[in-house]
Amino acid sequence: MNLEEGFVPNPSHESTGKEGIMEKWILSRLHNAAQTADEGWKTYDLSKTTSAIYSFWLYELCDVYLVCLSLTCPSLGFY
Repeated sequence: MNLEEGFVPNPSHESTGKEGIMEKWILSRLHNAAQTADEGWKTYDLSKTTSAIYSFWLYELCDVYLVCLSLTCPSLGFY
């Protein structure tokens, strides 16, 4: 992925208000996965923790978000 010249990431964890529906969706799924993984750590349930992380990575980030991104922004060159 090519970023524009002089790109500086937002240092804040706050949303900018410019997020699209897919960005809001993936952030909500990340939040849910982080909460579930944290619960797993606190209760010593490694299976719950790893399942939350794995499911987010494979089924939400890769299967949905990146595919949607590649379809809406073909210039990114995923396919």
